[in-house]
Amino acid sequence: MNDKRLHSRMKLHINCHLTDHSGNTYHGFLEEISMGGALVKVDDDTSLKIGDLCELMLGGNSVIFHLKRTGKIVRFDSERTMAVSFLNHINIKEALSIHLNLTSQPSTANKNSLG
Repeated sequence: MNDKRLHSRMKLHINCHLTDHSGNTYHGFLEEISMGGALVKVDDDTSLKIGDLCELMLGGNSVIFHLKRTGKIVRFDSERTMAVSFLNHINIKEALSIHLNLTSQPSTANKNSLG
């Protein structure tokens, strides 16, 4: 089966938050990210459905970078794991910032890596 993705993915495991159109916020973990989207696993059930818009915020108190993107839910892999397609792709400067921040923190990068 051919992978038809437009962007390379980077496996991560960092804190994130998803906010739905009603303002409900769900804590989760980013599992993968690319310039065009992300795979997110949330801690609790959500009201989100395929086609819903949401806001994804990466980072938090334990991460020294922040990235916020609006996206659309395009797939559920399980009840709490969903694929988000970004409406505005991550640019190369933001992608480099993510990479540099994770690789400059060896204990965080190793702990958060899935591969």
